[in-house]
Amino acid sequence: MAEGFDIYSRTCLKKVFQGKKVHNILPYGSPASNHETKEIFEGNRKDLSISGVQEKFSVLLQKK
Repeated sequence: MAEGFDIYSRTCLKKVFQGKKVHNILPYGSPASNHETKEIFEGNRKDLSISGVQEKFSVLLQKK
């Protein structure tokens, strides 16, 4: 996120999240800080392939 911003832009929400309102802070801790969460993320990561050097984690958006 760009310096000085604390929410996603409308353009980002449209392009990345198909217009859904998404909070920029995830509602759970890092997988590195919770063994159970880490195992879930490790399993999900096997099904995700995005080129680049950064580690990737999958996230599922659920409507409340």
